Amino acid sequence: MSRLPPILSLFSAIVTAYLYSLLKPLLNSLNRLNPCYNTPACKILRKIPGPRTFPIIGAQWMYLKCVGLYSYEKYHEANDEKLKDYGPVVREDVIWNFPLIHVFDSKDIETILRTPSKYPLRPPNEADVFYRNSRPQYYNDIGMVNENGEKWHFLRTHLTPPLTSPATLKHYATHMDAISQDLVSLIRHRRDSNGVIPNFKEMIYKTGLEAVCMVALERRMGFLEPSLGFNTQKIVDSVSGYQKSSTESMYGLPFWKYLPASFSSCFNNLMTCKDYLFETFAAIVDETMNLNDLEGGNPDSILTSLLNVKEVEVKDVKASVVDYITAGMDTIGNSMIFLIANLAKYPKVQAKLQKELDEVFPNRSDITPEKLRDLPYMKACVMESFRMFPTASQIARIT
Repeated sequence: MSRLPPILSLFSAIVTAYLYSLLKPLLNSLNRLNPCYNTPACKILRKIPGPRTFPIIGAQWMYLKCVGLYSYEKYHEANDEKLKDYGPVVREDVIWNFPLIHVFDSKDIETILRTPSKYPLRPPNEADVFYRNSRPQYYNDIGMVNENGEKWHFLRTHLTPPLTSPATLKHYATHMDAISQDLVSLIRHRRDSNGVIPNFKEMIYKTGLEAVCMVALERRMGFLEPSLGFNTQKIVDSVSGYQKSSTESMYGLPFWKYLPASFSSCFNNLMTCKDYLFETFAAIVDETMNLNDLEGGNPDSILTSLLNVKEVEVKDVKASVVDYITAGMDTIGNSMIFLIANLAKYPKVQAKLQKELDEVFPNRSDITPEKLRDLPYMKACVMESFRMFPTASQIARIT
């Protein structure tokens, strides 16, 4: 974790303290405009220990360049420090001093998640909500990832069953096998004479993108080709650009809420990337619909199943496809990278797993869902990697 040199840290602390003493009366007055600032609940929450907070900006100064101790790219390291410094329950004020409570103890987390609730209340991605509301031609609502209450329940009920159907695993097993073989071929192609694979991380993320596009769009996109065409590379860049801009918009100062998008390079990039992704993937969905009308769709295809749900509009299906893909590249990629790193770190585990694979798939035979059930050690390795390095850094609830 990078920190400022001691002399610069001291200087920045002196300057910050001086400015704070000058502006404190004004900032306190502005801070009380926050409707929840003086509520009994917030007064109790403010007693929970946590990092130093300032009016309006809360504790977000910790992530600012030059004066901050941490960065959003290393948010997990910041949370490790909070746990060590303040204990298993930590308050971190965000913009307008809204209290964000970190709960680190597994028993406390279980208590929160098991609280009876038909509709769990989750904080939305405000930047994504702002974007969707500005694009009524693309979106009917703010999406399943941001909705709460009955609307969330309606979308989840109708848009997720195809993802969890047993037929899905059977349908896509051979496709995932082919993608894995393409990754192996690309690794062999890129590996240098010393056995080093340059840009391995990028290669894994492209594998995740290829896999999720195969599932969501029912077609191979070619992200694992040795050289990418212009359109294919633009999709990769747009997904990465959207994710980066979304993170910066979520954790940074929200100027994009109050100023035109052109004044915020971060939010402007988010809109540009998301517009391109929606238009590109929506065109593929339209092609699939036309093809299904002519030839009939595969009932085991996730996209065909979603298009056959009469309760939701095609616009909702297109929005869900974009959500699956933009989220899927990172989640699949992160899970693969941590699993590979863990196996590389423990050669004995790697050898035992290789033995199991050789027994179930002699002579590199094709992968089938039935054979996957005969891999208990592989499943244990995957689950242990998930436990050590969860795909999602946190699960958020509003209470």
